[in-house]
Amino acid sequence: MRENASQVFRTHSNYVSAISFIATGGILDNMDDALNLLAYRVYESGCLNFEYTKKINIDDLHHSINNAWGIEALFKTENSIINEDDLIRLSNNWCIVQAYYIIYYTTQALSIIYGHQKPVTHPQNQRTYYQIWSNMNHILVPWSVTYDENGYKNIPDIQLVDDHIHSWTKVDEQTALSIYCKALRTTRDEFIDEALAKRRDRLSAKRDQKSVKLSDVDKMKTITRIRPTSLINYLFRLKRRTSYEQASAFATGPQNEYQSKELRDNLSFIIQSTLLVTEFIISKALGEDIYIDWFRQLNNIKSNYIKNTGPESRFEIIF
Repeated sequence: MRENASQVFRTHSNYVSAISFIATGGILDNMDDALNLLAYRVYESGCLNFEYTKKINIDDLHHSINNAWGIEALFKTENSIINEDDLIRLSNNWCIVQAYYIIYYTTQALSIIYGHQKPVTHPQNQRTYYQIWSNMNHILVPWSVTYDENGYKNIPDIQLVDDHIHSWTKVDEQTALSIYCKALRTTRDEFIDEALAKRRDRLSAKRDQKSVKLSDVDKMKTITRIRPTSLINYLFRLKRRTSYEQASAFATGPQNEYQSKELRDNLSFIIQSTLLVTEFIISKALGEDIYIDWFRQLNNIKSNYIKNTGPESRFEIIF
């Protein structure tokens, strides 16, 4: 049964809420405290002790992180002047796209630091994200959690995943991880369904038949080729859904003003927290002087709408 706009919104808004809850460490009423707690987790994870590549392409790295900062500036500028519920609903589609591209460009930046080939397509970027983040400490959940045919990886030791949890379950300390994991699992399920459909179409065309039934062997070959899913895959799924397949869901799905604003606020923290972790790693790899120079270059051209936002808002946490 095809979901209506309200159901689609409720499901994905809850997934996004779970991601934000995990990233904040459950601190929902004070973003500064949440970011400081995340900074502690970054130090505890050991990711700053990683052996970085000695041949960092400074220009490419600056280009990628500057793109991410630019998208964050767009996000903040829009949200500083968009306060009416009708406009928030319409703009949330674009906010989802912006959140995805923050992940896209921060992944490019990290790929340069860790010595991977810089990804330039969506599939390459998603594979690179997995290569980097699947090797991170589980402390850096939600970014480090992945899901494949063998189950979930990098789940914190003391937490269990309820695979039967309903997507609309209230997000809290006990449920957030399970809800997020369901977002990853259903994302991979969608990718599998798409791949199986494409394989059937290819075989139908090859055999000149209207339809074909895949053998169990063909199904398993297709399923095993589906890459693990992670945060970037879920956001790509969400971006695609809001851009093409169900573009109206986030405009007409919310039941009240609070729901549409909550989605935007959760996306905002996902953006800020992702950038904070990336900025920690960049500043450590490059050294303070280069990072601070980039920060000052950006700060000199920022409009009044976004003063005290972007990397400036996280600067004192890092240094």
